[in-house]
Amino acid sequence: GFLFFYGFTRRAPMARIVYVILFSLYFYYKSSGIYFLLLVFASVSDYWIAHAIYKVRTQRAKYWLVGLSVLVNLGMLGYFKYTNFLIEIANNLFGQGFLNFQNIFLPVGISFFVFQSMSYTIDIYRGQLKPLGNWCDYLFYLSFFPQLVAGPIVRARDFIPQIRRNPVVVTREMFGTGVFLILTGLFKKAIISDYISLNFVDRIFDEPLLYSGFECLAGIYGYALQIYCDFSGYSDMAIGIALLLGFRFPKNFDAPYKSATITEFWRRWHISLSSWLRDYLYISLGGNRKGKLRTYGNLIPREQLEAYTELMHHPERIDDFCKSDDDFHELLMSSLPNKYLRSGYDRITGLNTRFRIMTGKVSMINQDQTCEEHLEILNAALSDNWNTAADALQHHLELARDKAEGVIKVIRLW
Repeated sequence: GFLFFYGFTRRAPMARIVYVILFSLYFYYKSSGIYFLLLVFASVSDYWIAHAIYKVRTQRAKYWLVGLSVLVNLGMLGYFKYTNFLIEIANNLFGQGFLNFQNIFLPVGISFFVFQSMSYTIDIYRGQLKPLGNWCDYLFYLSFFPQLVAGPIVRARDFIPQIRRNPVVVTREMFGTGVFLILTGLFKKAIISDYISLNFVDRIFDEPLLYSGFECLAGIYGYALQIYCDFSGYSDMAIGIALLLGFRFPKNFDAPYKSATITEFWRRWHISLSSWLRDYLYISLGGNRKGKLRTYGNLIPREQLEAYTELMHHPERIDDFCKSDDDFHELLMSSLPNKYLRSGYDRITGLNTRFRIMTGKVSMINQDQTCEEHLEILNAALSDNWNTAADALQHHLELARDKAEGVIKVIRLW
C-alpha cells in the first residue's frame, strides 16, 4: 500500500516529503509509542540550533551553540539508555531499594537518530554544510523509516541532496539490487541469526558444562555468526528498501571476518558507525595532529566506543590478548623473506587468528552472562589442546573480576 501511493508522489517533492514523514512517524510510533515525540523534539531543537550556528558571527558563540546541541542529544541518549544501568549499579553497591526510580523505557533506535542529528549541527559548525531552509526536509532526513531503528547512520551531507530530486528515479539496477539486498538481509536475520540463536547458541551459553569442548567452541563461533547476520541483515534490508524508494545509503558491512588486522576489522564492521566516530569523535579530539601521546589518548575512546556500542554495551574485553597476538603476528611477518609470502600469510592469519580473536570478543558480550559463566564457556570450549589461549583468556577475565571486586570493597568501606 505504501509503495502504491508513493508512486503518485514521484514528481511532487513536497507531497512525497509529507507522505514519507507521516508514514515514518507512524512506523516509529508503532515501535516506541509516545516516544516518537523525542524524534520530533530532536528535529526541532537541532533545526533551530543549526540556523543559529550559521547566523552568529563569533567563533565562541558557534562553539557554545554546537555544545548545546551535543549536550541536548547526548543528554537525551544518556537518560534513556543508561539510567537503568546506573541505578542497578547503585542498588548493588548500597543495597536494594537505595534508588527505586527505574525501568525507563528505551526508545528503539534512539542512538541512530541522535548521531545523525549531531552530525548535521557539527557539519554546519565546521562550515561543511548550510542549514536547510525547510524544517520538513530536516524531519524527513532524521525520520526516514528504512534506517530509523537499525541503521546505517546516514550523514546529512550525503542524504539531504537526494530529498528534493524531481522526479525520483528508480533504475532497473537500483530495483534489482534493492530486492536482492532485502531478500539477503531477510535470510541473514530470519533464517541464520534467529535460527542458530534459538536452536543452538542460547542452549550452549545457558548450560555450557553439559556440552563437549568442540560443541562449546562451535557455540562461540556460532554467536559471532549470529551477531554479524543480525546487524548486517538489518542494514542490508534498510539499504534495499531505500533503493526501492530512490535513495542511496552507504555500505555498512564489508565481510569483516575476512580482515587481516583489527584495524581492518573496524573498517569493515558497521562502517557508518566507525567512520562517524572517526570524523566526529577522534578528529574532534585532535586526531593524530598533537603528538603520539595525545593520539593514543584520542584512540582510546574511539576504539572503546566502537566495541562498546556494537557489542551490546558490556565491558568485558580481551585487548591484552589481542595485543600479544599482534606482536606475534608482526614477528612472524618480519621473519618471512618474500613479500608474496608475507602477503599470503597475512591473509591466512586474517581468516583464522583474527577471526578467533573477534569471536572471542563477541562471545564474551553475550547478554546476561556473569564472569564465572564466561569462564565456564571458555574453559569448556578451549579444553581440547588450546591450553595457552585458554590460560590467557582466563587470566584476563579473572584479573578483571578481581579488579571489580577490589573497587566494590573500597567503595563499601568508604
